[in-house]
Amino acid sequence: MASELLLPKNRYFGIFAMLFYVIVTSINVLPNVVRAISFQNNTCRCGSILPRSYLNYAAVKDFTYGILHQWFSRFYWLKLFLFHEHIYIVYDKSKTLLTLLSVLFVAEIVASIVLADTGLPKTASIPQTYIPLWTGCHYTSPTPPHYFTTWIPALLFETLLFGLMLLRGWQIYKNNGLSSLLKSLIVDRCLPPVPLSIEGNTFQMLDWLELPFESANQICPFRIMGGLVAALRWTREGGPYIELINMRFFDSPIAYLAHYVDVHEYGAYLKLIGKLSLAQQSSTGTFAVSFSLFWKVPCPGGEEAAKDIVMLRHSLAAPDVYARPLPVHREMMTNFMNYHIGALWLVA
Repeated sequence: MASELLLPKNRYFGIFAMLFYVIVTSINVLPNVVRAISFQNNTCRCGSILPRSYLNYAAVKDFTYGILHQWFSRFYWLKLFLFHEHIYIVYDKSKTLLTLLSVLFVAEIVASIVLADTGLPKTASIPQTYIPLWTGCHYTSPTPPHYFTTWIPALLFETLLFGLMLLRGWQIYKNNGLSSLLKSLIVDRCLPPVPLSIEGNTFQMLDWLELPFESANQICPFRIMGGLVAALRWTREGGPYIELINMRFFDSPIAYLAHYVDVHEYGAYLKLIGKLSLAQQSSTGTFAVSFSLFWKVPCPGGEEAAKDIVMLRHSLAAPDVYARPLPVHREMMTNFMNYHIGALWLVA
């Protein structure tokens, strides 16, 4: 039985999740890019980057700042959105729950913006120059009231999401046991996306995009036919060389995709030597990547006579599907073979 897919089945959900990790790495610099500060009567008033002549009402200017400040500086809204999408998935894609959570999500955003809009622009502050040509604000005593109010809507919404997650987890554990709960946490993503490393999750998403899916769990009829997968090949004379292998998908459920070699098109058999797992290093952690080693056995009567060694990488999103090796994977495969190719030729 092929291994189950490790990511949500919706292609565009995966794309959004990958964009989330990109945004998180750069979001902290955005408020300083989009905000502009103006001073009126020794009081800091915050506006947008638009020229003041385009903003006919002070309320529009203040509300624009509220949107910019809340949306860009409080990037966890993106994570809340992903969290509530995960809960929608593990609750069997309940449209009623999705509608309720979406309405509450929008209400939480609007409430936070309104609280910031009514408190922040009216806060008396002393203009303060931090660096040349860049002027900021320093709040005077007492602490601005909006510091104590803008986080309340988010706290209430997060508490609701966390409670729904705990309730669903308890239901799964009570009905199906611990193993089913762990499977749900990993496969259905009951918890927010917290990968071992950002790079690892990014590679997983790239592999997901190569699978033959359209949106909403639909198989693409053209891509499911199969195609060419790149591998590395070694001969007794040297290597590695790029090897394109004709693959086809087994006729299996979409949650259990698996590849097999199209021998007729490829012109050779692949005889498994063994499967191995190598650690891929990254700046934020280490994650495992699986590879398989094969003997390339020519078909009877074929042009090739000698056996070669072929190495394929397994997809991080569907472990029984093969994926093209990216440059970092080709380097890992080459380093492994440099140490072991002599022993492999001895048993050829």
